[in-house]
Amino acid sequence: MTVRSAAFRLLIPALAAAGMITRSAAAQPPVEGPAQPLAAERIAALSATERTAWQTYLRASRAAMAADRAALAAERRRASPTSAPNGPDLSGFDERPDSWFAGDEARRLANAIASYQTPNGGWSKHINFTAGPRRPGQSYAPGESWHYVGTFDNGATTTHLRFLARVMAANGSSVHRAAYLRGVDYVLAAQFPNGCWPQVYPLEGGYHDAATFNDDAMLRILRFLGEVADGQPGFVPSATRERARHAVALGTECILASQVIVDGRRTGWGAQHDPLTLAPIGARRYEHASLSGKEGAAIFRWLMEMERPYERVQTAVRGAAAWLREQMLWGYTRQPGRPPVVTPGAGPLWARFYEVGTNRPIFSNRDGVIRYDWRELADSAWGYGWFTDEPIRALAEYDNRWSREHSGSPIAPAPARAANAIVDAAYRGMDGERRGGIRTYRSIGAALEAATPSSDTPWTIRVRDGRYREKLSVTKPNIHLMGESRRGTVLTFDAAAGQPSPGGWTYGTRGSFTLRIAAPGFRLEGMTVENAYDLPANAALAEDDPAKLRGTQAVAVMLDEGNDRAVFRDCAITGYQDTLFPNAGRSYFNGCEIVGSVDFIFGWGRALFEDCDIISRDRGSSTNNGYVTAPSTAITQPYGFVFLGGRLRKENPSMAPGSVTLGRPWHPSGKPDAIGSAVFINVWMDNHIAERGWDPMNSTDAAGRRVENQPEDARFYEFGSTGPGAAINPRRRQLTATEAAAVTAAEVFDGWIP
Repeated sequence: MTVRSAAFRLLIPALAAAGMITRSAAAQPPVEGPAQPLAAERIAALSATERTAWQTYLRASRAAMAADRAALAAERRRASPTSAPNGPDLSGFDERPDSWFAGDEARRLANAIASYQTPNGGWSKHINFTAGPRRPGQSYAPGESWHYVGTFDNGATTTHLRFLARVMAANGSSVHRAAYLRGVDYVLAAQFPNGCWPQVYPLEGGYHDAATFNDDAMLRILRFLGEVADGQPGFVPSATRERARHAVALGTECILASQVIVDGRRTGWGAQHDPLTLAPIGARRYEHASLSGKEGAAIFRWLMEMERPYERVQTAVRGAAAWLREQMLWGYTRQPGRPPVVTPGAGPLWARFYEVGTNRPIFSNRDGVIRYDWRELADSAWGYGWFTDEPIRALAEYDNRWSREHSGSPIAPAPARAANAIVDAAYRGMDGERRGGIRTYRSIGAALEAATPSSDTPWTIRVRDGRYREKLSVTKPNIHLMGESRRGTVLTFDAAAGQPSPGGWTYGTRGSFTLRIAAPGFRLEGMTVENAYDLPANAALAEDDPAKLRGTQAVAVMLDEGNDRAVFRDCAITGYQDTLFPNAGRSYFNGCEIVGSVDFIFGWGRALFEDCDIISRDRGSSTNNGYVTAPSTAITQPYGFVFLGGRLRKENPSMAPGSVTLGRPWHPSGKPDAIGSAVFINVWMDNHIAERGWDPMNSTDAAGRRVENQPEDARFYEFGSTGPGAAINPRRRQLTATEAAAVTAAEVFDGWIP
């Protein structure tokens, strides 16, 4: 399916905001042992919001199975029981011409297909439709056990529906039309509340109840519903098309939530995931909970089919590409149904399954014992596809098309907006002269001065690699600074709070910025903004040295009054103390590095950090190397600083363990209504993060008294933290899964979706 609609792109984050996606595989370890069915006992342990939706789903499934069984039992009271004929799955008709579907052979097959539809609208697999229509009393599936009665395995149901649609388009009957529409309703009814689909519906139990990516079951469903949503076939009612569109959006969100995050990095997907927790789970005894090279590559390719992928899709795609590239196996030639042949220089291949966390390929015989060497597989095990080369095509698609089209911000995907101006450090001409039809400048400041953006049209300034020593304030709306590369394009200045400014007074913290944003709609991509004040050199001076500065706060980026809807993508913001100052408005950071030591993300505003690396610098202390955040959020504001995914890293391996805390509550000028808010969700934390999590912070109240503000009085929370620095204790308060799922961009930003 190619997603063409902007409405579709906006719908998916809204579903998460509504609480419909409540879990993420990021915080869920793989589950070994037999897969748990979707049972009432498990649902009863969920939060009230989740419980209601899942209880409704389970009741509907049970009623559907009862109806299917009752219909067959009623037939068998009047006719002799017989079994459906076993045969190959329906396939190979996609390349047939339309004229064939208008013929007798296709019509006979369509009649047989419609006859084997269950009362609830699905189909089983392995039915020989060439044997003719189903007779009264005949089972819906081969054999007499109630197994796979209504399934998506091996392309069942979706393939049958697509066949009926082709026949209808050529010369179908009302019977075929009715079967098709009932089948669409079945597919929609089978969708979990979180957006994924089981392998079998009505639910059968065991791994058949899992969210099933195995053999591309869920992707087949999404592609099929995508066709329905796009008006193919045309006889589908508009209300059904809208339901299909909604289902694809919700299914896409479930795929994103199922991507496994290890140590803060996005990896791949399992063949099946637990329906409630979305953790990878096993299926048959030799199919263990793992990451799949085959199914993961298929999901990776499907996400790349989106025409306008929003930011979470782009983040997922980049993570999957990196993970697949790291798992390449060289020196083997794949042989379907037989062991690989050792061939120097051949490859790459991928294992079907990788152990979560270690990324070691895993294999198993029918005994279910995990083996790490394929040479230990019995001959009988080679009927299974233990190796795959499917990621080759996926990575080629990524390298040759997708990564080029989406090399900029995932929030505003390619094609990139044409530049209104270019800044080039190597340019020696007059500022504003046209080169190649575009005005060119020697400094970013000159380009900003000449910019003429409107309230609804961005003004894009492309900045070529170079070091630009400038101190800038952006006071015009919709300025977009687009660097040539994160490391190569550097905006730098070195002011600190205690230094004298050109006006004769000291800069102060608010004046020490390198880049200040005081207008809405700002965007910065692919560059570094640094405050290069040399704090370590100042710290090395003797206390009585007159050159030693007392006010060492040095801001790199300040989001000031007038800022709103600022977006930072693929950037680095570096400094020491007080690096990033989101003090007003709403600001979004995606795929960025934020580097500092003391209170280096601080302020009054709202900021969301998605998949960012937050790096603490080493001050050389064995006990106190600083604090990540210092929010001063107004009590009337529900969110301050939110970190979704990403990593808390340390500057060097020798940095003392437990020497940095997640933050402390800042009360500027003793403001009593500054009740700081900071939330870390699914963030990987290195061992520099202290077990206590948070620290107090001193301030002076209105009466001039010194007050120690405690973290317990602030709004500091975590959920799903991982890594050596993660801990759960009374000082590190945790959100519930439902509360964490509600923390989305739309929720944090009052409906604005970057």
